[in-house]
Amino acid sequence: MLRSFTPESVDLASGKYDEWGKFQGLRVVGSSKVKVGQGTFNLFFGTDEAAITGGSADPTASDPERGTEIMKRVVDIIANFVQTFARLDVVEEE
Repeated sequence: MLRSFTPESVDLASGKYDEWGKFQGLRVVGSSKVKVGQGTFNLFFGTDEAAITGGSADPTASDPERGTEIMKRVVDIIANFVQTFARLDVVEEE
């Protein structure tokens, strides 16, 4: 999304596809996913705890137009969330 705001500030030459290390000795195979034997399991951990590159995507596949579309979708989702919860009746408990 950063490229949709300031495309010149993103250094794609330094961009690397995500690489996963280990999380507490377990083989990480994706964001919050570990492999144990034949199974793949969800296990919450921060990307920074297991991603060698510090990210979880391929930054070289990004473009400003895609970032703009993602930002619009995020804003729409948040606006819908706020509008939905603003209509709830809140009752103060005694």
